[in-house]
Amino acid sequence: MKINVIEITSASDVKVKCATGTVIINSEQYIKLGPNEIGFLEGKRRHHQEGIFMQGGIINAMWEGRLTIEFLIVGEIHIRKGDKIAHAIILTTDSNVIYENRPSEHSAEASS
Repeated sequence: MKINVIEITSASDVKVKCATGTVIINSEQYIKLGPNEIGFLEGKRRHHQEGIFMQGGIINAMWEGRLTIEFLIVGEIHIRKGDKIAHAIILTTDSNVIYENRPSEHSAEASS
């Protein structure tokens, strides 16, 4: 198994002034995973001290595109284009990723 860590950066300036709320931030990075790769998103620890919280997530095998990440904001923030906002941890396995208890796109259960 191979592990690769990618620094995820903001694609734009984000300025928020609120007591509590959420904000969506798009990544600059374009991610393309193969059938034997899966990714995990992890927030930056330094953001917690600034009142910025991100719930981690999974990037599915075969996913392709720019990441859209939701953050919970407590207080005022200013994230600049290019600021580091998260890490994507990509795991590459020796075989294709298999999702247990998940219907295939073509099964009758998936189309109902």
